[in-house]
Amino acid sequence: MASSSVKPNLDASDPSTFKHMTHLPQQAQTYSPPLIANSNAYLGDVLSSTTLLSTIAKSSSSPTDDKRGPLSAGFFHLHAGEPLEYTYTYDEMKLVLEGEFTITDLVAGSKVRAGKGDTFFFPRGSKLKFECTSEGGEPAKAFFVGGRDEGVL
Repeated sequence: MASSSVKPNLDASDPSTFKHMTHLPQQAQTYSPPLIANSNAYLGDVLSSTTLLSTIAKSSSSPTDDKRGPLSAGFFHLHAGEPLEYTYTYDEMKLVLEGEFTITDLVAGSKVRAGKGDTFFFPRGSKLKFECTSEGGEPAKAFFVGGRDEGVL
């Protein structure tokens, strides 16, 4: 399958977008997130609760729940090279899909090697350093869900 950085169409008339479920097949294999830092750190949202709820509201007479906070999900790819330092302004969960990261807590100094299947919770305020430590030059890849608006880094 070809890789694409084009986000999926979330048109309310699209049969894959329903009131109770949105299905985006094969996103981990086909979506390539845009470059965000240095020359080796890529991150992009593929789903956003704000966008989805707005799309659903346009096609439905059902009211939306104003008490919901924003929620975005997407993919993070990090290639070998310069580490990415990041301070979280929101809560996030991350699942490592491929490769290996070394993640350092810049406040406590603790360090963890993270591989396929490892899951993390990073609370708001976390200051972390991500390094790609995959063998063979392959990028490290993860799926994330964060309590933030789409595109907010």
